[in-house]
Amino acid sequence: MGALRINVVGFRNDKPVMRFRANWCCTTELEQDWELRASGRRVQVEGDTPLDISISFPCSQEDYPKITPDFTAHPVVNAVPAVVEAEPGIRTAPELKVLAVLG
Repeated sequence: MGALRINVVGFRNDKPVMRFRANWCCTTELEQDWELRASGRRVQVEGDTPLDISISFPCSQEDYPKITPDFTAHPVVNAVPAVVEAEPGIRTAPELKVLAVLG
């Protein structure tokens, strides 16, 4: 596998109002053009005040592997208290406490 794309869409009245997409890749040489960036985030907002914001990580390619594990680990580590406090059994995200993802 060369890449993984995760899409999460929030709806209101059957209309998509929020969208999150994460691209995790080992290579940018993919069959489909996913318009991958070297690093960073892109935030797009549609509405009364549309925005298109690009965020890059100010580090060298050599230092990038030192900081990227935190991007994956923080949400999981921050979820531990909510999971421990939850009732036994399989739980969905809405049943758990709201998680703050801090880096």
